[in-house]
Amino acid sequence: MSLLSTVFYIDDCIKYVLCNRFPCKELTEIKDIVYDEDMPETGKLDIIYDENQRGKLTPGKFPVFLMIHGGGWITGDKKMRRSYCQHMARTGAFTININYCLGPKYQFPDYMKQVYKALQWIVNNAVKYGLDLDNLVISGDSAGGHLSVATINCQARPEYREKLGLPDVPEIKIKGAILNCPAIDFEGKIINLPIIRTMTYHCTGIKNYKKLKSEYPYYEQLQVFNGVTPDFPRLFLNNGIQDVFTNCGSKKLRKALEENGVKYEYFCSYEPLNSFHDYNLKLWMPAARIVLKKEKDFLWRVYENK
Repeated sequence: MSLLSTVFYIDDCIKYVLCNRFPCKELTEIKDIVYDEDMPETGKLDIIYDENQRGKLTPGKFPVFLMIHGGGWITGDKKMRRSYCQHMARTGAFTININYCLGPKYQFPDYMKQVYKALQWIVNNAVKYGLDLDNLVISGDSAGGHLSVATINCQARPEYREKLGLPDVPEIKIKGAILNCPAIDFEGKIINLPIIRTMTYHCTGIKNYKKLKSEYPYYEQLQVFNGVTPDFPRLFLNNGIQDVFTNCGSKKLRKALEENGVKYEYFCSYEPLNSFHDYNLKLWMPAARIVLKKEKDFLWRVYENK
């Protein structure tokens, strides 16, 4: 484990201890279901749902919420997002929380191949669990936010999906997305930060970031705000005012959404002690609780077409 991934891991562990170990007796949780038989060590997911809320939207079925954890593409684990997923499951969403392969052993688009395996698992298990494939919202924080937008891009632009070597999953059309501090910018001033250079190298294999655009074959697909189209689903986007890692990328994404007429909602935390990267995961802090409520409301407005 590198120094950078160790720092991320420690940060995740602190959040985990403070908000991820509370029992939820009303919820059913099944952990470590293998969704990728070719890579079972990394291709596992957890499901969380409240059986008493089955049929809240569609008779006999659950709407779906798919969560992709962050960690700079080099670390992270689904268990660190358990509490967040439990909150979504309590609203009546069938929540799927996935792990995926990480750098530097794996690089983009390897992560995307596992995300697509997870989408196919959802299709294959729709009857078993009663899943409404017409009501799926995808979500991710940091690197997981990047992979969420990349997934939407691949659905909106078949040429992106084909370039990345991903199969078509026509049974699913992503209806909405919730992006928490998404790490989506691989150019501009942000790339000058050593931490961003390291993550970019592990994610792409290109050591000289100045050559990323000219030498990396998937650069267009990596810069996800370049793929926005008018067909994008509704988005909820949030950042903290002190999040130096992702604010610039979020501004570019918002500009692309506005230029294409895509509806989105935006929240920014100005809380002095909790407006840094992934502030929303610190659920004991006021700003995190505020944005969580906004996201739960947004989730169901998307499901209900409101």
